[in-house]
Amino acid sequence: MSKKEILMQPNNIIKGKYTCTALENKLFYKILFNAQKQNKDSSKYTCMLTRDDFKDVFKNNNDLTQKNINDMLITLHQTILEFDYIDKDTKGLITYKSGLIGESKYIHDYDIYEINLHEILYKHITDFLQMQKVGNGYTPLNLELLFRFKGAYTQRLYTFFRLWSRENKTVEVKYKLENLRYYLKLESDMYPEYKVFKQKLLKRALNEINEKGNMKVEIKEELRKNRKINEIVFLVQDHETRKYFGEKIDDKECIKKPELNQIAATDEIIDFYIPNKKLFTQKTLNDFMKDFCTYDFKDINYKKALQESILITLEQDNEEKIKAKAYNYFKKTLTNKLIKANSTSNKPIPTVKTRFHNINQSFNKYSPDELEKMLIESQKDKFK
Repeated sequence: MSKKEILMQPNNIIKGKYTCTALENKLFYKILFNAQKQNKDSSKYTCMLTRDDFKDVFKNNNDLTQKNINDMLITLHQTILEFDYIDKDTKGLITYKSGLIGESKYIHDYDIYEINLHEILYKHITDFLQMQKVGNGYTPLNLELLFRFKGAYTQRLYTFFRLWSRENKTVEVKYKLENLRYYLKLESDMYPEYKVFKQKLLKRALNEINEKGNMKVEIKEELRKNRKINEIVFLVQDHETRKYFGEKIDDKECIKKPELNQIAATDEIIDFYIPNKKLFTQKTLNDFMKDFCTYDFKDINYKKALQESILITLEQDNEEKIKAKAYNYFKKTLTNKLIKANSTSNKPIPTVKTRFHNINQSFNKYSPDELEKMLIESQKDKFK
């Protein structure tokens, strides 16, 4: 590649279920990148690939034949991609299933391929504003780095770690074994025993990532359930930047940090500042970490949004802590406030009335420090 090509990959597609070879996976990523780069007419869910684009996939020019290209495109057409997303209108959970690509056309006069993508997939990778909303999120992938990997499983696992990593910080990432197998679309008879899965797939992929990926990954712990390995805890240190060229999307600055997918998020990240921990149970604290761990709650606006949401939830249930039954209410409240914090809109935040407010008061009148005092004061009797 003559210049950096950065694919802003939606996090739910990273966790999508599909299987293909390393070359086919490279071509799929190249198609997604070109769709993002060439995104102009949203009524046509297509992108164009030149002969040079295929050269990035086929490193050996002898393999760059019309037949090989056609065969690979047919395979992508027949390979099923499955991922979950939240419908923008109904707010319901949807499971998408379709080929990695739709039909393709070869334009002989210009030696160009026109690739069609399914409308839902196309909109997922080109609707940059939607990517930045809470509950969605994206992960920046440097294709030049990703294309160094020869193994298809290495490519996929790298993106799983990249989703949770932080630049030049060591973080713990936990995946359930069954979820890794699900994402990689491993059949039950493929590496059925963990020791074989670890030796034949996991170790080989980690070795290649550590050698070529500008990232260091090791297995910290293997957690058992009913005497079988149930979860794997990885230590991940990523030296690759998460911000390229100022990381402008659609001529607008991205939000401060990418948001993580909240659908089936079983992994964890430990390096995360959480104010007011004592106001959560252990379960709701873990849920909070998974759902909001990319927000820097040292930021005055985010911290204020969190404190307001805690106050509202505790007042709603008259409890001393946010418990499991109230977590969804808390999550929705905080999500709405974080969206407003990220919004460029000039609309005022609606007044919220609780026992801490008179009729003409709102949380806008309080600083984070004042809200902190209110939290402590309101809960002090419950912690005696």
